Amino acid sequence: MKRAALAIVMTVFLAACSNEPTQAEKDLEKVNEDIGELQSEIQQVRSENEAVESDITNKERELEEVLSGDSDDSYEDEEESDAAPEDE
Repeated sequence: MKRAALAIVMTVFLAACSNEPTQAEKDLEKVNEDIGELQSEIQQVRSENEAVESDITNKERELEEVLSGDSDDSYEDEEESDAAPEDE
């Protein structure tokens, strides 16, 4: 009986002192790797998002320029149509 108890105690002690990582340590390492990969993906998505937002801003600016150009053209067209009857 004493030998069995001593064997169990020695087994537990040796297992605790082994240099191999425990399953919990392996799991923690895997989780940390996953976190690193996710952080990298998040950064990539943020960069893509910034590029898309910049494109949207540029397109809005272009649209405003086109619309303001059309407004000037339509105003000039109105002036020309008003001036046309006077020439006749």
